[in-house]
Amino acid sequence: MTNVRISKKLLDEKKEIKFCPKCKSENIGMNVNDAFSAFVGSHPGWKCNNCGLQLPEFPLKNKIVKKTKK
Repeated sequence: MTNVRISKKLLDEKKEIKFCPKCKSENIGMNVNDAFSAFVGSHPGWKCNNCGLQLPEFPLKNKIVKKTKK
């Protein structure tokens, strides 16, 4: 039997996350207060929960998310 070491980098995972171009925050949520979008049935858009910027789509950036061993 051989010992296999798992590199720490293999445990980490890359994810694409949305960020605010104005305040650089990653605290983005769906804008559920847009009555017109709810009436038409389209996507309500996104809103920065820190500065309040509302856009139909926020830019994405890659982020390494550290996994924990179980």
